[in-house]
Amino acid sequence: RGTPYIYQGEELGMTNAHFKSLDEYRDVEAINYYHILIERGISESEALNVLSQRARDNSRTPMQWNSGKNAGFSESESWIGLPENFTRINVETEEADEDSILNYYRKLVQLRKVYNSISEGSIKFLDSGNEKVFAYERRLNDERLVVICSFSNEDEKISGIDVHGKVLIGNYSGSHKIMRPYEALVILQA
Repeated sequence: RGTPYIYQGEELGMTNAHFKSLDEYRDVEAINYYHILIERGISESEALNVLSQRARDNSRTPMQWNSGKNAGFSESESWIGLPENFTRINVETEEADEDSILNYYRKLVQLRKVYNSISEGSIKFLDSGNEKVFAYERRLNDERLVVICSFSNEDEKISGIDVHGKVLIGNYSGSHKIMRPYEALVILQA
């Protein structure tokens, strides 16, 4: 069943820092890797692109509380910079948006508290008829939750899964016979 956890800003959709120069990185491993890439003939911009995707410093930037100075993290300058998008992606902005990633995470946490099948129920994987759509059910006594997730950037057809019931959470509204790009939903079935 695993233990759920929320890791360093993912509840806001915080992004990698995408620092524009090596001087902005603090991680010794990232700095050394940059130099290895340069020695192998990779251009500076390509090496920085690799770091922007893989460096541990991406998960070490300050928590983005608001759009103010230092993202509201501290009155003092941080040991490491912030992603430029902190003025849009921050707690204050997302608390005001009902459809924000932060509020979606809050709904997920609440579901776990209300529906015991999530933490205590059995799990059964379901055949969606589509390799890009992952589906399973969680069941405890009479409580049955069906979870369907699309890992495609296109609409995907599904078959063989009962999509009737009460949608507890989803990132789209409306019909569920076709999964839209990266759609995820949880359905309570009687």
